[in-house]
Amino acid sequence: MQAGQLEVSLGNYSWTGNYDQLLPGDEVFYNLQVKNISTLPFDFQVLTELAGDLADVVELDLPANNSLSPGMSKNITIGVKLIEGLHADKEGKTGELRIAVKANQQDTSAGFNDEKGTTATFSTENESPGVSIILPVSGDVSGNVQIKATVSDNFGLSSVRYYIDTAGSKLNMSEGPTGTYSANWDTSSVSNGPHTIYIEAVDGINNITNKAVSVTVNN
Repeated sequence: MQAGQLEVSLGNYSWTGNYDQLLPGDEVFYNLQVKNISTLPFDFQVLTELAGDLADVVELDLPANNSLSPGMSKNITIGVKLIEGLHADKEGKTGELRIAVKANQQDTSAGFNDEKGTTATFSTENESPGVSIILPVSGDVSGNVQIKATVSDNFGLSSVRYYIDTAGSKLNMSEGPTGTYSANWDTSSVSNGPHTIYIEAVDGINNITNKAVSVTVNN
């Protein structure tokens, strides 16, 4: 066994937090055990590299350099935080945390060193937008009708539109306060009788949610 050898025990790694469902602002923690299996003490440092689709929107909180006596082990933790903000194109993406733990013999004249590494993956949430129709309620309508809904997505929306019946043209809705979207519909553009209003929300990676309300036009 070479003095200064380092062992990273993969059997003791774990994530703390929802590392596979990250939202903007979330921080999770990667836990790792470092063990000295040499005959002399050494100092060690944790080196990291980010890769994958999330490398540019993640911040790391690294442990301080440390030392270990022969036969001893130490648990270290690396914080991984998804930066605040609506990263519309980062939903449903995966990142890599590449870790290298480098040990150097405390007696630098000996020249002993060793490095071991591992890779951990993390990913962001991949959920479709949420849509809740406020207006109109199901029933009779006439004249100009306000269409209104609350629409949300944790990573941002690319479009919110409404259309009448399945063959209707899709028209943009205007964004209002607190996640509301609205539009005015001239019911004279359709025949009297039953119709269905659809609201379609699309997020940055084309997850789509459709919600509908049935009305009867009576002009």
